[in-house]
Amino acid sequence: SVDDLTPEQEEVRNARGLALATMGWGRFVLDGSEYQFSADNAQALYLRFPFIRDQVEFRAERRAAFLPD
Repeated sequence: SVDDLTPEQEEVRNARGLALATMGWGRFVLDGSEYQFSADNAQALYLRFPFIRDQVEFRAERRAAFLPD
């Protein structure tokens, strides 16, 4: 059950959810090569760089971000 998850497992679960909601990103270089978009790469990015995950999570929580201007 979700209540039985360790903090690390919860972090992975949350990163996966955000990764699955991520539709793509622009071109950027990470560790010397272009970092291609995929749900797996998004999850890895969010786990490696919590500040990016925090920004994505903040944006995802704002309903207005999903409505047309």
